[in-house]
Amino acid sequence: MGKSKNLLVLVLVLVLSIGGLFAAGSKETVKVVEQSAKRELLIYCPQARTDFADFVAGMAKEQLGIDIEWLKAGGGTVRDKVLEEKNNPQADIVLGLAQIMMEPLITADCLIPYTPTWADELDDMYIGTDGYYHMYWQTPIILVYNPAFVKGDMIPHSWEDLADPKYKNMFRYGKLTSQTTNVYTAALLSKYSDDAGNVSDEGWGILKSIFHNAAGVGYLDYNDFASGKHPISLDWYPNPVSMAETYGFNYEIVSPKDGSPMVSEGVALVKGTKHEDVAKEFIDWFGKTEVQKEICEFQSTISGIPSVIAVVNKDLADMANTFTKEKIQKIDWNLVGNNYQDWMTKVALW
Repeated sequence: MGKSKNLLVLVLVLVLSIGGLFAAGSKETVKVVEQSAKRELLIYCPQARTDFADFVAGMAKEQLGIDIEWLKAGGGTVRDKVLEEKNNPQADIVLGLAQIMMEPLITADCLIPYTPTWADELDDMYIGTDGYYHMYWQTPIILVYNPAFVKGDMIPHSWEDLADPKYKNMFRYGKLTSQTTNVYTAALLSKYSDDAGNVSDEGWGILKSIFHNAAGVGYLDYNDFASGKHPISLDWYPNPVSMAETYGFNYEIVSPKDGSPMVSEGVALVKGTKHEDVAKEFIDWFGKTEVQKEICEFQSTISGIPSVIAVVNKDLADMANTFTKEKIQKIDWNLVGNNYQDWMTKVALW
């Protein structure tokens, strides 16, 4: 009987011990679940260097209960950081990169394709390769001139016209590190490139003539545009609108037959995100009409989403409707995105 009692006690001890282990395990499981369910995101975004970051983070916290942490860096740095972290991804979302910056991330397998709820109303030109990213803003890259000094047969009709010696010193070429400069350079070269990214001698010749016709490399001082010193500008829209108000000049926009290139900012999921469901929820929310209306009016940015254009203030709506689809250059962004850095390296050696 004594032995049986001892055996019973031993069994009870073992049962309690095992139960304790399971209980401890269940607490750990709950803890892990709670951690993974945290509503927080790390977003890499060039625009986060402005008031945009606090504005969007405040809206997301209030409306979704999501805490946002930002990486505040330039577009090239954002692109490079996502590439560097491919094997140990830290970001959940990349936001605000243009097509030219997004495409290398697709090639390097750093993104997850995701179709937001608002994607159905987008024109095809706002959807990235294979649906890996979707664009929400539009920034046309334009050629403008001051009609007080550029008249008659001096009015350019295309970017290629600037290769003509008669335009010597009438404009400046943008900084080679600028996204705007990268876009109009790559957009022109893409017209003369094969599918492998090899640019023809004709294409390089035209660009080289334009480059050497420029009165230097760097941002245009709009005082010089207004005075006629450099009455042609290679710029982004709507920058000349605000510059005209500041410096008091008139301007005209060139409408090339093959269209003007356009930068459009987009959003994408980073492959390896630890908060995929929350990230998808944020992307769906970010493109909603009422959310984009508030953001566009706060930032004075031009939407590419039709339902947003219909409800923003008149100034932004007019700007959005200035460049119809027919006025935008058709560009193979996959080709451009995976070759423009090599192209710009060659330009930098001139």
